[in-house]
Amino acid sequence: MGEISGEAKVSVAPRCCSRLCTELSRAYPFFSLDEQDGTVLDIKATFAPGTSSESNWLGWAFLLLRLAMIGWISGAGIAASIIAYGPGNARYWPLYFTSLTALFTIAYFLVAFSLHLLALLGRGDSYLSQPSSSKGPDSKFVTFIWILYSTLVPVNLVIVINYWFLVYDPDKGSTVTIDTVTLHGISCALLMIDGILIAGIPIRAKHFAFSFALGCLLVLWSIVHSLADIGDGSIGLEDEHHFNEDDQLYSALDWKHDPMTALINTIPTLFVLFPICFVIGYIFAMIKRHKLPTGDKVPVNSQIV
Repeated sequence: MGEISGEAKVSVAPRCCSRLCTELSRAYPFFSLDEQDGTVLDIKATFAPGTSSESNWLGWAFLLLRLAMIGWISGAGIAASIIAYGPGNARYWPLYFTSLTALFTIAYFLVAFSLHLLALLGRGDSYLSQPSSSKGPDSKFVTFIWILYSTLVPVNLVIVINYWFLVYDPDKGSTVTIDTVTLHGISCALLMIDGILIAGIPIRAKHFAFSFALGCLLVLWSIVHSLADIGDGSIGLEDEHHFNEDDQLYSALDWKHDPMTALINTIPTLFVLFPICFVIGYIFAMIKRHKLPTGDKVPVNSQIV
């Protein structure tokens, strides 16, 4: 048997760690276009996939696929979930972490779809020009899409894991419906399919700050909700005077009556689950990237992988 090459002996974990360390260095910008193999990220091919060729037929196919994703998430997910709450309680729908994450996710698809459509109509050149500097995109619109994607992949994964392992309980009336599965699984899968297989959007190590910040904001919102007696729309859980003060978004986050338990439940999510989900998204984001050759030097401390 022939010997295994030196490259084949290198496992995925060390390469991932090497990339993480390089991208966390001070010399590596937040939205660097430099890849560690000596290439740079192709802005147009990444944020308007399929529009680089003259025919653009692939770009239109990707656009229709994105439109189908928007239709599924907004219809089978968001609309069906709101309807399930009923006319009187629908106003409580946006209060939950899942609902807020779904709104952010549909926002990503809408802005990505808009830029993609502009490119296909020949009006997106000002947003999709390849910058002379590899420190980041020239367009704030592109940067905004990049931030949304990098933030939402880990957050969606956290929502999916927490729901199916901590919230879903058939003994307490939890049911598997089309909106439940969409908002706690399918929307996350569609987001990653879009960002990984269609667009090839990279997630940089420093982008963890975005998803962690959103996680902290969601926790802060749960504290405000708990202390402000906003309620959750569930009449059956109110006391005899129909006060909402005992209605929490999640029983595990009862900051008003049991703050210590809420804190104990929050810390592992923020400091263990969020980093794990970020690394998962980070690794998957390496699957496909649109790159351009460059003669520029690879960033300081980078490793060729």
